[in-house]
Amino acid sequence: MENITAIAWTLAPDIDKDYTKPWYSFLVIAYETVSVLMILSNILTIVVYVKTEQLQTPTNLLVCNQSIIDGLMSITGQPYLLLNYTQWGIKKAMQSKGVCLFGLCFVRLTNIGSLVGILVLSIERSVAIFCPFRYYTLVTDMTVRMVIILSWLFFSFFAILPLLGHNTWKEGMYCTALNVLARDHVYSAINVVFVCLVVVAILNISIAVLANKKNRVQDSMTAVRSGHFKVMKMLLKVVGVYYICRLPFLVTTFALMATPLNERAFLPVWFVILHDMNKTLIGINSLVNPLIYSHSNQEFRDAYKRIIGIN
Repeated sequence: MENITAIAWTLAPDIDKDYTKPWYSFLVIAYETVSVLMILSNILTIVVYVKTEQLQTPTNLLVCNQSIIDGLMSITGQPYLLLNYTQWGIKKAMQSKGVCLFGLCFVRLTNIGSLVGILVLSIERSVAIFCPFRYYTLVTDMTVRMVIILSWLFFSFFAILPLLGHNTWKEGMYCTALNVLARDHVYSAINVVFVCLVVVAILNISIAVLANKKNRVQDSMTAVRSGHFKVMKMLLKVVGVYYICRLPFLVTTFALMATPLNERAFLPVWFVILHDMNKTLIGINSLVNPLIYSHSNQEFRDAYKRIIGIN
């Protein structure tokens, strides 16, 4: 059975076969709608940061970096959407190794980058809350820029590894990460994601516990420390939405990985639909972040209104 399956996965695609599913059209429309709103809202956040001098702080530089990643996600998701949910794209990815790998690497770039960006924001807030007296010596524009550059180098290199040989692509394969990427690379990616999620959770739970204690004595806080806690509450909302939007996809992905390759074709239709629809939640996550910045930060809110001409 395994040999038959292996042969089936490497045959040239049938040009007359319809590889799409009934829900693909709805999925494409939903994601494209989210993508348009996502890129507009995050471009607005970037413009607001660049044009508003009082917002140009190390913390908001990290927020701007997150908006750049979120905005790029709407662009990098387009090749993946085309190559996995349209008839022409599916067949093209089955026939061309380069097309398939570039599509996968682009979308992985921003997916991993988004998580790393959340991790960096969590570390910055941890320094502000737990080491307030050393914050301004540890967190400067220069150090933040260095961290952003290093983080981009890390997740960019990790994302392009499949292009450097870490892949098992064969003609006729569906262009998905679980099918095309080398097993060791898939498990490395899982470990990176798992470690980042655990560290982010620990940092933010610790911050939330401390915030709950300090909330009782907020009247006696200095204005600076009170400002740190306001930004911290904004971050907790960002992280909370991140987990809400990302965990469903991660859970269904892990379930898919646990299913032997020769049994995946027999998975219930409802599970396949759920797994595909969970991908739109990733886009919704990037769309919601600018709304959180506006709701939680008065300076961002005022700057948004000024840029779009609302009095």
